[in-house]
Amino acid sequence: KSRFAIATLAKDESMKRSSPESFTQEPEKVAKILAKGFYTDMKHAGMGPDHILKAATEIIGLLQTTLERHKKWEARSKS
Repeated sequence: KSRFAIATLAKDESMKRSSPESFTQEPEKVAKILAKGFYTDMKHAGMGPDHILKAATEIIGLLQTTLERHKKWEARSKS
């Protein structure tokens, strides 16, 4: 549902031949394509390696926070 994801996956040759269902069957491949697309877009926007790394670090931090909240939610719902 992400415009970034749709545009990035549409650019990738291997995904052009895939059905939308294959995205969920090959999450590692999709993650790699999205990461490359993120890097490429930031590079084209004029960002240097230090800024790209900072953005990636921020994304990982947000993901960790979300996963921690989800774990707490799961623990509460099992009680």
